[in-house]
Amino acid sequence: MALYRIRFYKQQGIQAEFSPLVGSYFMKTQSSFSKHNDALYDLKAMAEKTPDMKALVRNFGATPVLILFDPTLKKHFAFQHDLYEVGDFFGEFFNIFTTGLVGVNGDEWKKQRKIISQSFHFEFIKDNLPVILKTTREHLKELSQKNLEGINILSEMEKVTGDVVGRIFFSENFKDYKIKGKPVGTYLIDTLENVGKSFMSVGYLLFGPKYIQKGFWKSHRNVMADVQLLKDTCSKILNDRKEAKLQNKDLAWYLLESQKNIKEEDRLSDQAIISNYVTFIMAGTNTTAHLVVMTLYALSLNPDIQEKLREEITKNYDTETDPISLYSLNKLNYLSATLKETLRVYNPTSFGPTFKSSVKDHNIGDIKVKKGTIVGAAHIFTYFNAKYFDNPHDYNPQRWIEKPNVSETYAYTPFWAGPRNCIGQHLAMLEARIILCEFIRMFDFKVSKNYKLRMNALKGYGPEGGLKMDLNIR
Repeated sequence: MALYRIRFYKQQGIQAEFSPLVGSYFMKTQSSFSKHNDALYDLKAMAEKTPDMKALVRNFGATPVLILFDPTLKKHFAFQHDLYEVGDFFGEFFNIFTTGLVGVNGDEWKKQRKIISQSFHFEFIKDNLPVILKTTREHLKELSQKNLEGINILSEMEKVTGDVVGRIFFSENFKDYKIKGKPVGTYLIDTLENVGKSFMSVGYLLFGPKYIQKGFWKSHRNVMADVQLLKDTCSKILNDRKEAKLQNKDLAWYLLESQKNIKEEDRLSDQAIISNYVTFIMAGTNTTAHLVVMTLYALSLNPDIQEKLREEITKNYDTETDPISLYSLNKLNYLSATLKETLRVYNPTSFGPTFKSSVKDHNIGDIKVKKGTIVGAAHIFTYFNAKYFDNPHDYNPQRWIEKPNVSETYAYTPFWAGPRNCIGQHLAMLEARIILCEFIRMFDFKVSKNYKLRMNALKGYGPEGGLKMDLNIR
């Protein structure tokens, strides 16, 4: 089936790659990772060698995968979102990961998006600035008391971002919850990574999620036990939040308030609230932590950029005449440019999260798409394409000062585009700004001497095994 469908796309002039069993989709990323320490190396190389390539077809097991590069095709795809659905890759037992906003389809997605978007208004973001600031300072103070040589800075930042998301969702008492001695956010991210590893197997590709759920292997039984513990803990957190009857207008308050509505289409179930908490942890913990960490990595390799940013922060962040606010943070222009450049070079969602299954035959631009094809956008192709970015392999925040707009709008979509763009993007950028400002004021930092960056794409595009740094308190 996959070979037949791939031939269908090849006849349209689209480059096609096929591998039996697991498929070229995984084979290419794993080959790039093992040979070049970068799972997306092959796509960057394509951008350099064939910058006008519009799309590529690979196979995921028996299913063809249409990977879009061209910005115009990406736009068509983003705004035809009702022609696709998120596939049931995990199965019923693992639905805690898939029944939140990112994983649902159709009317359920519209309902969840409508209810949740009503919470993400300007005042909600502004009201959570003190939460982000307090949580960041608490964690950085704890960090300052550790041995700061060879510290895994990604692990530390995931603690910060996971706690921030938890407190924004469930208020201050969230920090008291642990699973197996780990913060809930950290445990969730670790569990998701183990789930992903379990599903990267020939057995899964041949038999689907039930292969994992049968528990033939100890690793499968362990990951199912971890998921069940996660479900039970999240249910307890939500029930405790209900019983506390707090009037704090955290995100849980807004979502629980929806349950008072008469119409079913205006209410979120407990399961939907829990799944969206998991969704926000996955998105807010992992991606924001990666954004902060990869910015620190780039700054450590570029001391001139670091010094320029440090100077801006020293002069303008949390001063007597300009205390911390949304307005003052938005005036840090070089910090904004630095974050935009990190999102171009090291974006954790450069490849993967947009991929969905087409529900019927249709066209994307001049490409005919068959029902059942997985379609998605590989942003990394345009981010490393000289057609859109001069000297794309250079880390250069100044490009966003001198030329803030990309020639093709959909060549740069760090939070995706269209109706299904990232609902929490403004909160994530606020969080990244605060964490970086606080960290840079508190520490000098450099990459550990024997550390070598290896970028994998298992749980987003990020450093395999974390990122080691040596810190000194200023």
